[in-house]
Amino acid sequence: MADRDTMVHKRGRIKAKITRIEHFVTANDDNLLIDSNEFVIRETMLVKAYEEYENIQDQLEEIDGSQESDRVEVELQYTSLHSNLKTTISKRLNSEQQGGGESSNVADNSGPSASSSSKVKLPNINIPTFSGKYEEYNSFIELFDSLINCDKHLNKIQRIICLKSGLKDEPLVVSKALQTTESHYDVALEILISYNKPPHSHIRNLLEAQFLKGASPSL
Repeated sequence: MADRDTMVHKRGRIKAKITRIEHFVTANDDNLLIDSNEFVIRETMLVKAYEEYENIQDQLEEIDGSQESDRVEVELQYTSLHSNLKTTISKRLNSEQQGGGESSNVADNSGPSASSSSKVKLPNINIPTFSGKYEEYNSFIELFDSLINCDKHLNKIQRIICLKSGLKDEPLVVSKALQTTESHYDVALEILISYNKPPHSHIRNLLEAQFLKGASPSL
């Protein structure tokens, strides 16, 4: 187990991350220039940060019972912030839907989803965009897989929104033919993986033709 000072320092960094998310939500709640998916992704970041906080807090309380008061404070901050985020997401998605944007069920698996055609911004973790170039594939897929595809807190609809947000040029055109649904996430991944082939790969062309033949245009 790490020493107490190290754990307290780590806890402080996690709390700072939660506070940054809180500041973003407070500052941009009424800013309609901010895409709804900015809030969806920050909700995921918030949940992950709180899990990390609870893990380190459990260890601290084992060696110092007086640390429990910190948990109470952060728990109140987290529950209030998470509630505000869900309200903001629901409000924005309803507004986008009424405005003619595309929508699917997302966020908490019961509410409306973000527009799959909106320009989704991934978290501020410098994921490169992918334009279909063979040499770009590894750097994009490794980060996408670790940060989005393997994130158990994201459902498939949220993942396909994040995936589309990181594409441009040919891959983006191909992905727009897929509805933002759970079943089409696996299809989108198969097409993405096919780009790990030499340029003009016959296999890739066959995959795209096969999948897009039965894909409905996004609504």
